[in-house]
Amino acid sequence: MSKKVPFSPVLGLAIGWANTHASLFGIKENRYSLVDCQKSQTSLESELDLGKGVFEALHKLEKQANYALIDGSQRIIKASRPQGKGVQQVALTTSVGEWPKTVLVGLNQKGSLRAGRLLTESMPIQLLGSFGLDALDVQASMIETVVQLHPELFILTGGEDGSNAGVIQDWIDILRITCRLLPPSLKPTILFAGNQALEPNVKRHLEPLSRLKIVPNLQPVVGEINLIPAQLALDQEIIRIWKKKSASLAALSFFAKDLTGTNSFYMGRTVRWLARVKGLQEDQQNQNGILALDLGVGTTTVSAARGGDAGTMMTPHYKKRFEILGDSTVEFIRQCMGSEYTQQGVIEFLGRLSIIPGILPETVLELSIYQAIVRLRLQQALEKFNQNYPWLFYGPRHGLRGGMNSVIISGDVFTHAPTQSQLMMMLLDAIQPWGFTSFLMDRNQLLPLLGILGGLEPVLPVHILSSEAFSTLGTVISPVSNAHLGKTILSLEISGPNGILFSGDIQQGTLTHIDVPEGLSAKLKVLPKSGTDIGLEEPGMGGEYELEGGGLGLVVDARGRPIKGAKDDEERSFQREAWINALEG
Repeated sequence: MSKKVPFSPVLGLAIGWANTHASLFGIKENRYSLVDCQKSQTSLESELDLGKGVFEALHKLEKQANYALIDGSQRIIKASRPQGKGVQQVALTTSVGEWPKTVLVGLNQKGSLRAGRLLTESMPIQLLGSFGLDALDVQASMIETVVQLHPELFILTGGEDGSNAGVIQDWIDILRITCRLLPPSLKPTILFAGNQALEPNVKRHLEPLSRLKIVPNLQPVVGEINLIPAQLALDQEIIRIWKKKSASLAALSFFAKDLTGTNSFYMGRTVRWLARVKGLQEDQQNQNGILALDLGVGTTTVSAARGGDAGTMMTPHYKKRFEILGDSTVEFIRQCMGSEYTQQGVIEFLGRLSIIPGILPETVLELSIYQAIVRLRLQQALEKFNQNYPWLFYGPRHGLRGGMNSVIISGDVFTHAPTQSQLMMMLLDAIQPWGFTSFLMDRNQLLPLLGILGGLEPVLPVHILSSEAFSTLGTVISPVSNAHLGKTILSLEISGPNGILFSGDIQQGTLTHIDVPEGLSAKLKVLPKSGTDIGLEEPGMGGEYELEGGGLGLVVDARGRPIKGAKDDEERSFQREAWINALEG
């Protein structure tokens, strides 16, 4: 069915390693809405002709929306006041490109270098090495090392504002000599994010020799880290480097002007904004967390925010082989698969997956392996995030306890799950949330686009996020209790406009699915038994809540924390099958 495109259309392009999404936004009844979204396969040929996938998606979008977006010369139509065709603005986010080779230097491992690593791990950057005070002992050797590494980016940080600047001056001298030794084509972009008192020296010694960006100190005082200005500068620099290597990205960016950026940076911006808005609305600083998980073919990105805390971390795996013979990895997959596990089958599938990362499972056995890998990737990414941001309160032994009561998932790995039940099982097994958690799906890679479009029109993200552009996977209650298996730990009652939808008890060790139809607003009454923790102020506390229907409705995961599978492989297979059946019932 064709759609009437509202006034002031805006086009968003999200280019990933596997798929390219084209989204058309417009104003209807004084609110921005998502008119339509289409996708096509991203072209990853030798020259990374990203335009091929973009224009395939745009042609689909034109047809579906019944609205002209491309002219006869295969160019996006832009107009200040579109009249039946064209768009006012184009925004583009991407994760496709060779991660710039980077060297990080600073003072000590627990101070400036830690802040620097938090910065580099939040962006699509290949860190070749990080060097502190000890590397300054033999400056000639350090200069030779940097020259041999040929970094594209050089990040210099360290020294609290107002502190002794002597050591940082030594790094400035090393960089000055290094830049003199390198030919113009190999000179790195230098990002200075250290003691601001040294800014005049940095400009005097380095600006004549190489491209220089100066941003506020990553750690102006001990214990206070501010990455956002440096992330923005790196985002712009990474896009500049990618455009130099990809003529098609440069051409597409011409249409987007200043609204071009990396997926990770703008995903993080949207998550921070959501957490801030949610905190203002609910006035619950300990329960307003937002967690976003993007599992693509190329990268796993975790972004989270709660109260005044926020962070983003990326884990690359595109064209990288899995450690298929690692004992811990093999054992993890075996625990997930149960009696279906065969070492040969696992090794063969992982071997093919390492060669063609976007390959999809073709058999029941391969699907089981694939879903075990998804669980492993989620756990590893969340563990890595928690190591750097302990306020997440995540660990495989106890699950997620950091008050992240909204989880937004995106990426081709998630959207390729055969059923909602299997997707929910992967999420619950890996994340193991406590208390109340709402799971939302971003099927169209909108989260980064909303982050970048918010700079153009601040109300656009507000309107889109409150629309049907994001689909509900389900609401989960995860009660935690020390009760024996089979004992009642919770009572529930769900009532809708026409009466009671569900009333019953929940037993320890069970997984329960309660259907709540799409579009229905229901009342949920939760009555935990003494000692049962549902994530409120204290165990045994319950209450009444609003419950929105859709997806799997309500899921009650009373399997305990950590989730304990049966010890016998065959029993564990029956157990997992029973859990899936419970979600599908």
